[in-house]
Amino acid sequence: MLEEFKKKLAKIKSSIREKDFNYFFLFLVIIIGSYLGWEIKSIIFFAIFIWLVLNPIRQRLFLKFALAFLAVLPLLLISKHQRYAEDFAQYALYFIALEIAVVVRESISKKQWKQRKESRKQAIHDDLR
Repeated sequence: MLEEFKKKLAKIKSSIREKDFNYFFLFLVIIIGSYLGWEIKSIIFFAIFIWLVLNPIRQRLFLKFALAFLAVLPLLLISKHQRYAEDFAQYALYFIALEIAVVVRESISKKQWKQRKESRKQAIHDDLR
């Protein structure tokens, strides 16, 4: 039963372009977020998170955004803008979570690349015997 499902899913996935598959997941994330009654900023950040899992980037862009938001926090607190400070702290947390997702995705990709490289070397070595 599970094998049949995997085969059908692989067939569907091979017939659909990867880009369309990614857009479908983003649309699904937006629908789920709306259904659960999330705020728009939460839906946007979760959609960005899913996009990064599907299409990783290799820059530390999100960490820079998080640091920028954290740098502004003391100024907002000194100027008695408590509500804005809370929002900026949430944004910084979201960006840190996005950066962690990017780093985890990169490390998984590197491990898989190393495993493929080692298996190719082993296959070449076995062929030479």
